[in-house]
Amino acid sequence: MKWNVKSKKVFILCLLVSLLIPSVAFCGGYSGFILGSKSQAMGSAFVGLADNPTAISINPAGIIQLDKTQFLMGTTIADIHGHFVSSGEAGINKKDEESSLEQKYQFIPNLYITHKINDWVAIGFGEYTVYGASFIWEDKFEGRYVPTGKEGTIQTMTLAPVVAFKIVDGLSVGVGGRVEYLKTVFDNMNYIAPFLSEPNVKMTAKDWALGWDIAALYKINENFSTGIHYRSEINHYTDGDDVKFSPQIRMLQIRNTDASFDFTFPQNVTLGFAWSQGPVTLTLDGTWWNWSHSNQELVVKFNDKVAFKSTQISPWDWNDSWSVGIGGEYRLNALNRVISLRAGYMWDQCPIPDSTVSPASFQNDNHVFSIGTGFPIGPLYTDLFAAYVLTPDRDWDNSIGDARHPGKFSGNKRITGEFDDFNTFLFGIDLSYKF
Repeated sequence: MKWNVKSKKVFILCLLVSLLIPSVAFCGGYSGFILGSKSQAMGSAFVGLADNPTAISINPAGIIQLDKTQFLMGTTIADIHGHFVSSGEAGINKKDEESSLEQKYQFIPNLYITHKINDWVAIGFGEYTVYGASFIWEDKFEGRYVPTGKEGTIQTMTLAPVVAFKIVDGLSVGVGGRVEYLKTVFDNMNYIAPFLSEPNVKMTAKDWALGWDIAALYKINENFSTGIHYRSEINHYTDGDDVKFSPQIRMLQIRNTDASFDFTFPQNVTLGFAWSQGPVTLTLDGTWWNWSHSNQELVVKFNDKVAFKSTQISPWDWNDSWSVGIGGEYRLNALNRVISLRAGYMWDQCPIPDSTVSPASFQNDNHVFSIGTGFPIGPLYTDLFAAYVLTPDRDWDNSIGDARHPGKFSGNKRITGEFDDFNTFLFGIDLSYKF
């Protein structure tokens, strides 16, 4: 197919639609691996393979393998379920009373285009997400009195130009930049005293920041390859954040104002391996996340004092973490075409210690089980996947639960309980085309 006027219009439309949808993901604190349907189906173990346009986000060195101009666009739908079971000690909810996350389907779009200039150079551009989370609790949730206790949402969208060079036969390197958009929404209730209104406070912040990537892919022989991908940290400095109280109580300095805070997404590095023999491909990846260097506390600075305070400090004390994925693909001839069957598993370690578990960062280690397939339909190639994320139960009993709440005036204790029965279902589709 020629790159005609109609093709250009379709591409521009797809690009605009993709950019209009903020990306949301989760796992590993606030990190995600939902970068493409093929990689997700294979346990997110793709750095040593990187053989389709999603290599832009997973291993940019891999785009040197791709012929001509290739375009891929897709989306993933996340359906998250979870509950909190109260201990009853705070005197807000009864013992064993259950609160639930509000059901909210989250859409995670991606878009990639690559172009091979010659045997030695290839370029690409991608829109995807690496970080994000969104947890919104129902109104009766007793944790609503702690910071981000009603809603903790982080949305990102990454725009990434990359270039790959062949150094010698079998060895390529890739470099690129990342322009990352961040939007956060933090929402909670404030308890002041009996018989006074409980103001709701919502803070919304937006920012753009820059980062960079470097990667390599080495084909050791016909069957075995290895890859490595380093992502720099990205520092967001938000300013002029919108803080709104409803209702305002001006005599107590409970009033609308602006605020600012700094937030850093960590540097990380992934090492991957891929082995192929006939119709079988096996992959293995390991990723290290440097969370301990990024965020030890979240300090919100108010332009005008709020409740006679100029700052609000939330301790984090996150630890470095690991993610390990394994995957497999089997190719067979059926229905006059080659169909790929895929499966994988990923263990995603939680960086959050017991001392700072909270409603917006309660994750435990995640276990991700995935399956998928890939097949051609006419001029398009289709990748599909489905995944189930199991998050073990986790207790909440730390100083964050000591926030002011109605039960304290009756001599009750901190807010405690258990986050339990968390299950996430993922469904994704990618469509790709080679011009």
